[in-house]
Amino acid sequence: MKDSMWVQLPPSVQAAVEERGVNPESFNKLFYGLPNDSAVLLVGSYAEGLSHVSSDIDLLVLLEAGETPTIKDEAKSIPHPTSLSDDYLVMVNGVEVNIEFVRMESIERLIQAMRKFAVFFDDNTQPICLPVLQILEVRFLNRLRMGIPLAGAERHQRWKRESRTDLLPESQLLLNFIGAMDYLEDSASRLNSREDQLTSGVMARIAAEGVVLAALAAKGVTPHDIKLALKYIKRLKQKEETLPEPLLQVETLLFPQKEELGITYFHSILNQLASLFSYVKKDPVLVSVAEFLRQYGQGRWQIDSSFLFV
Repeated sequence: MKDSMWVQLPPSVQAAVEERGVNPESFNKLFYGLPNDSAVLLVGSYAEGLSHVSSDIDLLVLLEAGETPTIKDEAKSIPHPTSLSDDYLVMVNGVEVNIEFVRMESIERLIQAMRKFAVFFDDNTQPICLPVLQILEVRFLNRLRMGIPLAGAERHQRWKRESRTDLLPESQLLLNFIGAMDYLEDSASRLNSREDQLTSGVMARIAAEGVVLAALAAKGVTPHDIKLALKYIKRLKQKEETLPEPLLQVETLLFPQKEELGITYFHSILNQLASLFSYVKKDPVLVSVAEFLRQYGQGRWQIDSSFLFV
C-alpha cells in the first residue's frame, strides 16, 4: 500500500504537486508504517478541485480499533491534536502536508447522533431530532463524504454509511437555517431596544453567513465554514444550476455597508430565509427538510416565521 499512493492521485493533482517539488517517492514515504488496512483519503481543496498554487495537501487516515497513527520522520512533524483526531503538519520539499488521523472510537457519539437524525428522514412519521454538530465534526463528515480514496476504499465506504454522510446536506441546511433565525431574533431584540445597534448588526451579519451556508447545503455543498463560499457558488453557476436566491445575492448579504447594519439589513436577511424556504419546499429531494423546519419552528421564534406555514 505504502508504495502505491501516488498513482491513486488524480493526474491533475499529481501534476500540480509535482510542479511544487513533491515527487512520487517523497509522497509515498509519508505512509510508511501505516497499518495495511487503513483507509487514506485525499481531502480539502485538492480533492474538491479548488486548490491554488500555495494550497496545503490535506490527507485523512481512517483507523479502526487497535490501529495507531504513524508518521514517517515524526521528529520533523508538528502535532496538532484535536478532540476528534490526531493531526500532524509535515513539510515535504517545502510543501505543507496536513495528515489527520481519525479513530473509529473517537466518532462513535457522532455516529449515534447522525443515526438519531436519520430516523425522521427514513420515516417522516417519527419525531424530529437535530444534533448540534460542532465545526470539527462537520469538517470531518464533509471530508469523509468528499474525499478521494487513495487506499482502503471499502473501509471508506463503510465509514460513510455508518456516519450517514448522505444526510450531511440536510443537517447543514437545517443547522444553518435555524441558527440564522436564532441570530436574527437576537439581532431584532437589540434593534428594538436601541441599546446596542452595532452588536445587532454583527449578529445579523453572522445570520447572513448561516443563510449562505444553508443555501449551499440545499445544493449539496457542505463546507464547515464560509471562506470558499464564493468559489462554490461560481462553480454552481458554471453548471447552470438553478440556485436559491441567497446564492445570487451573496455579495449583498455578506458585504453590507456599516450604515446598512440596521432594520434594512435585518429584513433583507429574513427575506432571503423566506426565499430559501420557498426553494426548499419545492425541491422534491428536500421536502423532508421543509417538514422538519415546520415542526421545529412551530411557535419557536418571536420574529416573523409565517413563511414556514404558507
